Amino acid sequence: MSQGPPPGESSEPEAKVLHTKRLYRAVVEAVHRLDLILCNKAAYQEVFKPENVSLRNKLRELCVKLMFLHPVDYGRKAEELLWRKVYYEVIQLIKTNKKHIHSRSTLECAYRTHLVAGIGFYQHLLLYIQSHYQLELQCCIDWTHVTDPLMGFKKPVSASGKEMDWAQMACHRCLVYLGDLSRYQNELAGVDTELLAERFYYQALSVAPQIGMPFNQLGTLAGSKYYNVEAMYCYLRCIQSEVSFEGAYGNLKRLYDKAAKMYHQLKKSETRKLSPSKKRCKDIKRLLVNFMYLQSLLQPKSSSVDSELTSLCQSVLEDFNLCLFYLPSSPNLGLTNEDEEECESGYAFLPDLLIFQMAIICLMGVHSLKRAGSKHYSAAIAFTLALFSHLINHVNIRLQAELEEGENPVSAFQSDGTDEPESKEALEKEEPEPEPPTVVPQADEGRKSRKHSRLSCLRRRRRHHPPKAGDDSDLSEGFESDSSHDSAQASDGSDSGSDKSLEGRGTAFDAETDSEMNSQESRSDLEDMED
Repeated sequence: MSQGPPPGESSEPEAKVLHTKRLYRAVVEAVHRLDLILCNKAAYQEVFKPENVSLRNKLRELCVKLMFLHPVDYGRKAEELLWRKVYYEVIQLIKTNKKHIHSRSTLECAYRTHLVAGIGFYQHLLLYIQSHYQLELQCCIDWTHVTDPLMGFKKPVSASGKEMDWAQMACHRCLVYLGDLSRYQNELAGVDTELLAERFYYQALSVAPQIGMPFNQLGTLAGSKYYNVEAMYCYLRCIQSEVSFEGAYGNLKRLYDKAAKMYHQLKKSETRKLSPSKKRCKDIKRLLVNFMYLQSLLQPKSSSVDSELTSLCQSVLEDFNLCLFYLPSSPNLGLTNEDEEECESGYAFLPDLLIFQMAIICLMGVHSLKRAGSKHYSAAIAFTLALFSHLINHVNIRLQAELEEGENPVSAFQSDGTDEPESKEALEKEEPEPEPPTVVPQADEGRKSRKHSRLSCLRRRRRHHPPKAGDDSDLSEGFESDSSHDSAQASDGSDSGSDKSLEGRGTAFDAETDSEMNSQESRSDLEDMED
């Protein structure tokens, strides 16, 4: 006969199951009481009363106990109840009734405290999960639970594979919740947490790259920046993810509807002569709006006319080539105060991150059309290849300018003052119009002299190179249009300061003539020596 288990072993799992069921009943009861409070018409006035705050805190403690007591069966459910009942539904209630909540009122203060408390809780929970399951997330997130080096070994983890999987995904969801709370904070006056929310979402993607939900949240965070192009990129990335989010499809459709309205409004708008700064803003707006509308037509279920599609592709490619010449620190662009005010709501150049997103959007469109077997597949390929050719052409131009300067470095302090007026007059005769070219520069280089092609390359290089203050290569580069405007204004200010020393010739074009004149003089000296 087989002997039965010791008395303590059989009773322990049963006690754990009973304790889990008791906890779950307590959670359900607390949720029911909170739902009754939210059903009230004046719920926004009652949610922050001490007894209701205490009830939410009790529910939070019960959910944390439940998820760690039985993570496989109850962990995900406890996480969801905690987020929705303790934080999310209160936030939505306040946002729905925000017209009743005045600035600096007691309710607004309580709401701000609610958001800050949520961020603190989820940061603590994130650390505790890592510590409890000894997760190694150093390569994914900023703050991690670091094992004490004096111990010399890790604590043994008595967790199954399913429990470890839950812990990993729970960290991912904590980061998404932290991003959401920071995004809600960013909507309040006097708070700027946009970059923090963006960083939380990208860290969530680092923990679980196959989940598309953070991309949907990034699209919501981007809003209408760059005429919805950034948001479209994020929603498409969400849809193309291995585990997509259903809400992204509806969000993308709303963007396409907005793009169609903006496209037709832009076609009806009057065309009048504009100053260089206003023309830049209008050109970039036309490019981005047309690009959005084109992508809405290049969808598998779209029924667009081929003639309209062809003309729109051509228009977008021409504008794309033109706008790549618009750079943050263009010396030829003299911005007056009136121009700056009128161009405040627009964009004066295309950031590198935005150009990257436009290229990826084209590739995702080609992939979707191929998978659906659409008739627009070949048109999408032709458009994408043409866009890449323009991009490579501009990379070529900038590389050539860099190499030219590297081979023949010219210092601005070696200029000869006797020849300066004559050289400046010659340059002004050669280039009377400081506006950026509208065609690919390599098309007419063969018709110009060697000196003139070198001057044009140097001029493009000067116009392209942005100031160091505005060179931001991290994840937020495409989102900071205001800082780029500030750097452009700062460069304009420095140019105007140097123009005062040129005896009254205070144009932006004059600020470049020293380096161009020196390069021309050095080239002519070399040619004389060769002769």
